[in-house]
Amino acid sequence: MDVAINAPSNGNTAGIAGVLANGAEIDGVSVTGDSSIIAEEAGGIVGRIISSGTVSDCINHADVTSTRDNGKGGGIAMVAYYTVDGSSIQITGCTNHGDVTVSTGSGAGIVGYVDDHVRVSGSTNNGTITAKYAGGIIGYGSVPEDAAIEACTNNGRINASTNAGGIAGIITGGSDSTVRDCVNNGPVSAITETASSGGVIGSLSYWTIEDCENHGSVLGGRFAGGLVGELGGKAVIKSSDGGDADTSISTIAETSLVRGDVKGLSGHLIGAVRNSPDIETRSELQVMEDDEHGDLKTIGAMGPDTAWAGLHIISGTLIGIPDIGQGPGQIEFATEASWDSMDAAGGKIYRLTRASGDDYEVNVTESEWYGNK
Repeated sequence: MDVAINAPSNGNTAGIAGVLANGAEIDGVSVTGDSSIIAEEAGGIVGRIISSGTVSDCINHADVTSTRDNGKGGGIAMVAYYTVDGSSIQITGCTNHGDVTVSTGSGAGIVGYVDDHVRVSGSTNNGTITAKYAGGIIGYGSVPEDAAIEACTNNGRINASTNAGGIAGIITGGSDSTVRDCVNNGPVSAITETASSGGVIGSLSYWTIEDCENHGSVLGGRFAGGLVGELGGKAVIKSSDGGDADTSISTIAETSLVRGDVKGLSGHLIGAVRNSPDIETRSELQVMEDDEHGDLKTIGAMGPDTAWAGLHIISGTLIGIPDIGQGPGQIEFATEASWDSMDAAGGKIYRLTRASGDDYEVNVTESEWYGNK
């Protein structure tokens, strides 16, 4: 079905259904041709998915434009939220080919905004996404408990002014939630002074990333990471093999899990870590022992500005010494982990502080863990 919709004052606009609620389903429909949807907030297939419902095997070719300040837009759905206890919202097997533009809000190839119990699986974005918070699959996830992004792929270009991610622009919290078996192939860019870009997620707290791959270039204004631009809260990254790479600090060559260009204050896996040093809330990172990539560090920075940072290296070898802000950082190494720059075997804890003066020298000392051990 071809559509041409221009509804500048309507916030529930979509090619098929403005609102899907209370267990309703949309299956196997397509918006085709040179279609376009322009509205305050819009989705290619459905506008708002509320309470519970399923969108499966749908295809969108329409370009979607949301004009509202802090608005939302998605190639398949604009938003998926307000899920009731004991139920979920499912978006599965969908494909977006249209470009999505949200002037100052959150936009994505599949769904612009999500909260609890939303699951997106087996879906693909091929369109260009331009927004404040932009992702190939999800633009913005706000404290999404028991949520998941699984077996999804982004092939489109992702452009953001604040947070850009090949799979998700920003995830602000939540628990028992995962990004698993996802692949980004598109270039990711967020280049304002405070922007964060990640091959998988631009800014992440608490979720677990497992068996995800980035094959696209990553360009960040402040932080850029091959997997995550900015990592906070008790996040976990598993199976993150950086592999071999070129000697250039701005280039990661072809690897098994992470490849592409990473520029700015950057890390091969993580741009910056910003969280509590308490053992209960630190993040965990698994890297591979062959994660050698020239001059590009595994982690660009820890504790930027005045924030603390805590990190547990589960296994593998940390490459390079992260930059440090005014607040100190702390790194603990499991028995199976090591650190190339410190001649450190596993089982040790290191405290990172910035030396006085303008040279931003980093001091590293062995220490006890700060907080509850």
